[in-house]
Amino acid sequence: MSNIKNKIIRFVDVLQQEIDTNSMKYYYQLTAYIVNITIMNFTDEQIQAAWNKAQRVEGYDPKRFRKDPCGAWIIRDKYGIVDNPYGWEIDHIVPRSFLELIGKSKELINLPINLRAMQWQNNRYKGDFFPSYLSKVIAKGNKNEEREERMTINSKILEKLKQIYNF
Repeated sequence: MSNIKNKIIRFVDVLQQEIDTNSMKYYYQLTAYIVNITIMNFTDEQIQAAWNKAQRVEGYDPKRFRKDPCGAWIIRDKYGIVDNPYGWEIDHIVPRSFLELIGKSKELINLPINLRAMQWQNNRYKGDFFPSYLSKVIAKGNKNEEREERMTINSKILEKLKQIYNF
C-alpha cells in the first residue's frame, strides 16, 4: 500500500507542476482521492480522538464545530472533504515521512498524541514542515479566509513527542 501511495503522490507532484491555476479545482479533487486512500487507514476511534483535541469555541456546539490548531473552522461531518472550506483531515504533528525515515512503525506513527484534526488546506500547506509551519486558512468571524500565519507546535507536546520518538 505504501509503495502504491508513494507512486501516486509522485505522480500528483508532477501533475501539479503541469496544471495552471484555472485547473487547481481538478488538482484538489485528484489529491482528495489520494488522501482518501490515506484516510481509510484511520480508525473511527483515531478520527474521534483527533476531533476531540480540536479547539472548542464558546457558543458553538462542540459536537459539530471546532477550530484547528491554526484557528480555522472545521465541521465534524466534513472529515475527508476537501472541496469544502470547513473540511478537515488528520495531521501527523511529527510528519509521517520523518518518522518512517527514522524507522518508526505505523502503530507508533499513528499514536493519538501525534494525531490532530486540521482544516484540509492547512494540512496540505503544513506538509512535512515541523515544528514550525505556515497556515493557509484562518477563521475570521464565523468564516474561514485565506491568510498565511507562522505556527509552531506547542512546546509541551513537542517535548512529549521527542521523548516518545527519540529524536
